Amino acid sequence: MPCKVSLVLRLITIATALVFLFSAALNLGVKVPLGSYVLSFSDPQSSIATFEILIGAIFAVSSAISRILLYGGAYFLAFVGITFGLFSPDVQGLARSLHLIMLPLALVGTFLLGLDARSSFNSRATRGNLLMNRHLITVLQFFVGGLVTLGGAAYARDGTYPVGTILGLIHLLVGITGIYAGYSFLKMKPFSSRFLIVINSITIGYSTFSEALAQIYSFLPPGFNDSLIGTLIALIVSGTIICLLILQPVKSPSTSESQKNGSNYQAPSHELT
Repeated sequence: MPCKVSLVLRLITIATALVFLFSAALNLGVKVPLGSYVLSFSDPQSSIATFEILIGAIFAVSSAISRILLYGGAYFLAFVGITFGLFSPDVQGLARSLHLIMLPLALVGTFLLGLDARSSFNSRATRGNLLMNRHLITVLQFFVGGLVTLGGAAYARDGTYPVGTILGLIHLLVGITGIYAGYSFLKMKPFSSRFLIVINSITIGYSTFSEALAQIYSFLPPGFNDSLIGTLIALIVSGTIICLLILQPVKSPSTSESQKNGSNYQAPSHELT
């Protein structure tokens, strides 16, 4: 991968970090005088500032040490924060404008990260780390499937009837499907890699959607806002699984066997095409 891509990725990451940290400062009540105009939020929220400081710090660390997983975690957290901000009716004015600046920065950074990561993984891929990859993906999938299942059960039980209950039941179904996807991958089913990508994409999309509704419209009773933490963990883990599968595909068992036996049969080099 040309050095220019890595350099641009680092610059985009630093810029995104600065925007998040600037937004956090305004959410802490900081006012920036610009002549006769003062930059400030009409309704600063310290709880949001904490989340923005976390994202900004991870971006800063990622740009400093340039590690793929850190970059990935930072951008996934960024997309979660941007999504909540754009869906929230309380985010207006300058706060909304900053979110609209964050979005294209995050999109460009994610695209560059994909280019850089694909090159890095392809150049270092070996049979040993592919096997380790399979074990890691299996463990992560059972974890995220169980987490989403438990969260969905709690959402269905305690959510405001009927909308909260319905959202929770769908959440529960996604989680159970995720556990089955982990079982399929463990048993090395031919379709399991594609299945994992699909179910984790659904997990990311639906978890973000249902959690946003829960936070905005209070579909969960007071005291259940900790569900946001579980949702963030699920998003990060699901995103990690997708990255591992797409950027470093897991070889099928038949490939290794045919290579060992010197067979003329050309098995697919991996499950994803």
